[in-house]
Amino acid sequence: MLQRCSGCHSTADQKKAGPGLGGIVGRPAGSMEGYRYSKALKSSGLVWDEARLDRFLAAPGEVVPKTTMTMAVSSLRTDRILSHT
Repeated sequence: MLQRCSGCHSTADQKKAGPGLGGIVGRPAGSMEGYRYSKALKSSGLVWDEARLDRFLAAPGEVVPKTTMTMAVSSLRTDRILSHT
């Protein structure tokens, strides 16, 4: 997993500032217990698939305005992130 992402996220379900990314594909956005998601993300209706995750990671605020995740990751890196989950 990218060092840049691992400061807040893990590839498993261990507790960090952000939710674990293991099993993220197919998971509704903002649905893991124990995390303070933005109202915008919780009410977005998104279910993560590779295409949505790719768009969100490239430009979080464009996909979900008012999201609390502000760090963007390029599309090339998104493939690398998903390969570790």
